[in-house]
Amino acid sequence: MTQKRIAVLETLSWQLPVLDIVNTPTVSTAGTRYVVGTSPTGDFSGQAKKIAWRDASQWHFDTPEEGWRVYVKEEGKDYWYDGSVWQAGLIEGDFIHSISSATDGYVPQWDGTSGNQVKNGLQVRTTIREDGTADDESLGTEKAIRDAVNAIIGAVDAMVYKGAIDASGNPNYPAADAGHTYKISVAGKIGGASGEDVEVGDMIICINNETASGTQAAVGASWNIIQVNIEGYVLGPASAADNNLASFDGVTGKLIQDSGIAQQDVIDHLNDTNNHFTEASIDHTNIQNAGDYTHANIDTHIRETSIHRPMTYSATLKSIIYTETNDTFPEDPA
Repeated sequence: MTQKRIAVLETLSWQLPVLDIVNTPTVSTAGTRYVVGTSPTGDFSGQAKKIAWRDASQWHFDTPEEGWRVYVKEEGKDYWYDGSVWQAGLIEGDFIHSISSATDGYVPQWDGTSGNQVKNGLQVRTTIREDGTADDESLGTEKAIRDAVNAIIGAVDAMVYKGAIDASGNPNYPAADAGHTYKISVAGKIGGASGEDVEVGDMIICINNETASGTQAAVGASWNIIQVNIEGYVLGPASAADNNLASFDGVTGKLIQDSGIAQQDVIDHLNDTNNHFTEASIDHTNIQNAGDYTHANIDTHIRETSIHRPMTYSATLKSIIYTETNDTFPEDPA
C-alpha cells in the first residue's frame, strides 16, 4: 500500500524535494532523491534529466514531464522542467517556455501575447553607435547613453551648469570639459593669486575637453570669463594706432574710435611759434627792426594820442588796456 501511494505522488507536477542535481549518486540510503545530471555515470548511466529516488534496495527513475517542479536542497532553489532541460527559478502562475538557444548579451522579449513564451531579444550595447550604424534592435547601458550625451553637448559647445565658486580665496580653475559653466558667488580671483579678477555674478566657461585643474598661467587659456555686472563701460575698436588720440564714436558715450591724430603731432603743433603767440612774442619790443619799423618809430607812433588811445600792458590780466580819453576814434591821418 505504501509503495502504491509513492508511485501516485511521482506523477504529480509538484515533486518531492531532491538532495541535489548529480551525475553519480553520493548517498544511496532509502528515501534519497536526486535530479540526474546531463552526463550521468554508474547507477545513473542512461538516466539523464530524470528524477531518481531510492527505496530499500534499488534506484527508481521517473521521466519528467513539461511543467514538473522540484526544490533542490543543496542549491536552495526551485527548478522546473521546460520539456527539454531543468530551469532554475520558481515560476508563479503559468510557466514560461524558453527558446532552445539564445545569444549571449541579449535581453529576452515576449514571443506573442500569452505571457508564457520568450524569444531572443535586444542586444545590450556599451557604446552608442553613429547614425549610419545605429538600429532599433539594441539597448544602450546607462553609461553608454550618458557618454553619448556628453559627447554631443561637448561637440556643440553647449553650456552645462556645474555650480557656484567662492573666489574669495583665489581658487584654481576646476577640472572640466568644454561647456562646463560656473557662476561666481563671492568676488576674488580665479586661477590662483595671480589669476583674473572676478565679481559676483560673473561666469567662467571651459572651452576645451579634459582641462585639468590649475592656475591662470597653466590652464587660463582654456577658460572664458563672462562679466555680467559692468556699469558705464566703454568699448574700443578692434585695433588702433599706438599713441593716437581717441574720440567718441556716436553719442552714447560708450563707444570710442581712433581719431587718426597722433599725440606728438598735437604737442608739436602747440609748440610751433609760427602758428601760436606767446606772451614774449607779442611784446612789440621783440619785433625785429626792419626799415622804418624800428622800435623807436613804433613807440612814437603808438604814443600819438591823436591816432591811438593810450594803452598799457597788464601783466596780471595778460592783456593790453587803454585809457578812455574820448568817445570817438579820430580819423586815420593817412
